[in-house]
Amino acid sequence: DKGYERYLGKSYVNDVETKDFTNIKEYSTKSITGSATAYYQTYFDSKEHLLSIEAAYRTNDRDRFDSYADLSNEVEYWNIQEQDNEQNSIDFQTDYTHPLSWTTLETGYRLYHQINRFNQKTNGAIDNMNYGEWRNFLYLQGRGVIGTKMSYQIGLGFDVVQTSVNAQKNNFYELMPNAMLRYKFNNIHNVRLEFNRARSSPAF
Repeated sequence: DKGYERYLGKSYVNDVETKDFTNIKEYSTKSITGSATAYYQTYFDSKEHLLSIEAAYRTNDRDRFDSYADLSNEVEYWNIQEQDNEQNSIDFQTDYTHPLSWTTLETGYRLYHQINRFNQKTNGAIDNMNYGEWRNFLYLQGRGVIGTKMSYQIGLGFDVVQTSVNAQKNNFYELMPNAMLRYKFNNIHNVRLEFNRARSSPAF
């Protein structure tokens, strides 16, 4: 994506012409995006036990160039900015469902890794930021029914996150509980009570 704009005109103050002005703006953007996803699932013991595995890779490389010139004054003013943004992420998750006599047990593990590089140059001044994140999440939860009208779900997850911003690292460890209780009045109406705790990663 490229563009070029040129503005010619006159400046006025209180309806009095002051000077001519000439502004030039030029920009270009190049972006490359790609992704790949793989999914696999299989059943054991007459389709009572389910194992699923999912993996995804995403990449985005975006370059942008902006220049702005004000040629109205005796001394020309130029503003030139270059940006190079690169984002890559890997997401892997596996889940296993194991039915028991009194509940259905689910266990799972998720690995998420992302690297974001932001490089910017404005009139020769360089401003860079590199953000990286490793995330490991384990969970265990059970779900089932109580009688004919009530169902439940209760679980606990353990989240381990390591982030780095320009080589400055931080570590986070947190328990993530969740619980849900639903009562079904009929096929149309039901009431649900739910509690959930989660962590959101920064978006770029």
